[in-house]
Amino acid sequence: MHSPSRGLMNSPLYGIETSGHHRGAFPQINPVSTRGLMFLIAARSMLEGMNTQNLGTLLIGIVVIGYILYRQTQERPVKANPIMLPLILTAIGVAQTANYLNSVHHVPIGQIAAVLLGFGAAALIAVPRAHSTKVYRNSAGVMVRRGGPLTMALWVVAIAAHIGISLLVPALFGEGLGHGLDGLDGVTLTIYLAISLGVQGMITQGKAARHQRGEHSLVG
Repeated sequence: MHSPSRGLMNSPLYGIETSGHHRGAFPQINPVSTRGLMFLIAARSMLEGMNTQNLGTLLIGIVVIGYILYRQTQERPVKANPIMLPLILTAIGVAQTANYLNSVHHVPIGQIAAVLLGFGAAALIAVPRAHSTKVYRNSAGVMVRRGGPLTMALWVVAIAAHIGISLLVPALFGEGLGHGLDGLDGVTLTIYLAISLGVQGMITQGKAARHQRGEHSLVG
């Protein structure tokens, strides 16, 4: 008998396909698709619910960052709406943060300051990173963008800044060293990435718009 859940899992909405004689038992997920990213973030939430927050944060964080770095090196069309994915990541981060705050009695001021400072760093580092991204019209006539070595290096800087701020800022408030990707800074990681991606996307979109205006002026 056909199972409705199998049909749902095979639908394009989820980016999941099943195959072979184990059809429906072992979903195959494309990890470098937006749907695959959303599935992996959802898996992180499930892991946290099973009291494996630290492991889930580490593993899913690595996969998400790897996904971002992979896409930065590929030729991708410049999106008309570059904030869609950042908005989704923000919504997920807000939900995770709310769940975390409901589960703890007190959040030290140093952790809060570290998160807010980290958000600022995410936006600031995204500016030069966006300008390091090449925007051009490819052979098919599509306006595309592609990152280079400097783009990748600035992503590494952004990740290192997040970890460094979350470790050191609490110490400045007399709370000792933070825990990197544990606690409040861990559950807000997707918001940090959303800010970074959003700022970079909007600047890149502006570069593409200026490129198009330049083309029109030359034609005119």
